[in-house]
Amino acid sequence: MHGNVRVLALTGLLTGTYVSMLNTALQPFALSLGLGLTSLGLMQALGNRVGGFSGAIIQPFAGRLADTHGRRKVVIGGSLVSISSMSSFLAAAVTHAWPLLIPGFLLLGFSLLRSPASQAILAESVKMEPRKMGIVFSWVFFFNSIPGALMAFVAGVIVDTIGYYLVFALAIAIESVNLLLYLTRLRETREGSLKGEPRRDAPTLTLRSLIEPPKGFRGFFATFATDAFSFGITGNIIYGMMVRQFGYSGTESASSSGRSTSRLSPPSIPQPGCSFGSARRNLSPSPSSSPSSSSWVGTSPATFSTSFFSLSSSESR
Repeated sequence: MHGNVRVLALTGLLTGTYVSMLNTALQPFALSLGLGLTSLGLMQALGNRVGGFSGAIIQPFAGRLADTHGRRKVVIGGSLVSISSMSSFLAAAVTHAWPLLIPGFLLLGFSLLRSPASQAILAESVKMEPRKMGIVFSWVFFFNSIPGALMAFVAGVIVDTIGYYLVFALAIAIESVNLLLYLTRLRETREGSLKGEPRRDAPTLTLRSLIEPPKGFRGFFATFATDAFSFGITGNIIYGMMVRQFGYSGTESASSSGRSTSRLSPPSIPQPGCSFGSARRNLSPSPSSSPSSSSWVGTSPATFSTSFFSLSSSESR
């Protein structure tokens, strides 16, 4: 694997580790501070990584920054935002102050700042060759998916035996390792940035360019929009519902979430593909009755995402 691909695969593994823990702990944590399911849904809509408002609005501007000032700087900035988000959640856990959840969720969405730059680095690291892009995207997706089942269960045990604060402290420590790797190992792939010069021929960012899908990609964008809608109906509060509606403990909810690929995806790889039916069936009154439905949640993302990103990168050349 190319040096940058190794770096992004390793950071994907590390990010998948703490995101799997967040996937299990974050929603029950918000409820533990006194929020209801309606307020939790509002928080998720505000700053969730998948389908959140802040994550959606930041990415077009992040792509522009990556084109004008280089990919590496934007990736580093996204890592710093992630650390800031986890720090807000840690402060909320220590002080039991729910208002600190607001900047935490907002920054969680803004951490997608690095998503366009990470994808560009992967594609440019293999010279935009379609066959190689499929391979490197698959590798990175594979590595950030590996920790899912184990770390979700570990997070549940930590929450039940020690407390939420340790989950966020571990997330800060792991993302700090990511930041160190970006600073020391990640190499710039945009030619102008190698000379330290901002790009002057970058596409102009207009309101029309933000809301109009690129030619040839309307079908793909419609698929993403439909998926975000269906998943957002219940998926964005599914772990909170397990705890509030059915009385699951942290370990029990983790045993269900650990069977599927994390939908609180790492910034480099958005993950479409969860059906509303699977998410709804997963909310059965007993943890033992949910394996079949929860295992399906991660199947579609694994087969869809890598193909989509390699195809979109090659078509945009």
